[in-house]
Amino acid sequence: TRGTSSAELVPRVPSVIPELLRSLRDDSVSGADIARMVAQDVVLVGEVIREANSSWYRPPAPVRTIQGALILLGRNGLRMLLARVAFRPIISTQTGRFASQVAPQIWRQSEKCALAASTLAPTTGADPFEAYLAGLVQNVGLVVVFRLIDQVCDGKALPASNSVVGVLFALARRMAYGIALHWDFPETVAGAILEGSRLDSSALGQVLAQGDRLAKLRLLVDAGAVQPEHPLVGAILGTRLRPCYDQLADQPGTED
Repeated sequence: TRGTSSAELVPRVPSVIPELLRSLRDDSVSGADIARMVAQDVVLVGEVIREANSSWYRPPAPVRTIQGALILLGRNGLRMLLARVAFRPIISTQTGRFASQVAPQIWRQSEKCALAASTLAPTTGADPFEAYLAGLVQNVGLVVVFRLIDQVCDGKALPASNSVVGVLFALARRMAYGIALHWDFPETVAGAILEGSRLDSSALGQVLAQGDRLAKLRLLVDAGAVQPEHPLVGAILGTRLRPCYDQLADQPGTED
């Protein structure tokens, strides 16, 4: 199938991640059990402690143990961290001419979209973690598209017409939907990715579309492509979305 073939172009999710995510949904699993699972992976240990000490959580004193970090992050914070750790190399690390150029920016946008969507989720009744997952993986199809382009395109530049760009993004969205299903993601997450910005989209689809726009705006402003004082920025944000947009600013010491 299209979903399976496109998923084959993307590395598999590390096996420890699904195991941990399942345990986080099981109330009978204790914090000590989770700490033992995290301790099995030295990379995860470093990520968990780094996250707990980030400016996002602002601990009153440095956190130096897994147990202390897990208490600070909470279950939902840990779930989001694990998802980010799992998908970062899948999306941000590519080798082809075009894929290697765009992948780091795609990942930055994905991270910010995930954060924005999860922050906005309670306003629509959507699940914050599902919103975070959808934000992280909605661009995975775009990575696959660029990997395919690297296989068939010998030129130094891509066609930049609006029609070509539109086709590529539509194809990427369908691929991301297929990959999400292939990875056994919840149907609600895969469906939200496929919906895009449709007017009749689900609650999860709505916050995903909002998060996507906010993340793109944040990157454009941070890159100097759009001035912060531009009327368009105020028109998009209003007063309701401004706090979420401000949260998307890069946090010192948390960039990858």
